Amino acid sequence: MTEDDLKWATNRKVGETMIFESDEGEQDTVVITSIDIYNSINPINTYPNSMTDYLAGADIKYIVRHNQDYFDGWLGIEKRNNGESLWFSAHFDHRFAYNLKSQDYSFCVSHVETVADCVIVNENNSRLGKHNKQTNPVLSFVWSKEYGLIQYSFKDGTMYKRKFNY
Repeated sequence: MTEDDLKWATNRKVGETMIFESDEGEQDTVVITSIDIYNSINPINTYPNSMTDYLAGADIKYIVRHNQDYFDGWLGIEKRNNGESLWFSAHFDHRFAYNLKSQDYSFCVSHVETVADCVIVNENNSRLGKHNKQTNPVLSFVWSKEYGLIQYSFKDGTMYKRKFNY
């Protein structure tokens, strides 16, 4: 992966704490618990006489304290072939998404700002796990290369946005 690709992981730090606030003023806390980078420079020959695979990536794990509950989350970044774009997989509580591409996203902090390089997970590109028992599951979430997790919402329409200290 290039230095720019690696920023998805290196812009975060283990122990980093992010505060999120709902429209009703409720606050959640998100903490980065681990970051693993596996940036293989050499291709891997998975099977004898097969094509070599270029495998490189990173994993970012985090926990979310929401009311009295704790959720876990994960963002996986993978470069399957040198010179190609990144692929992303993610989960937040019981919502899972696989094989996504990054895109730009308009995000409102104190004014509308378009944030480049975001992974957007929603009902259209993800699913709830079969063991989900929540009546108000996570509906969507957005992860930015620059800022990390910036927004998430629940089935009842409650949206949490990251509070930034400017």
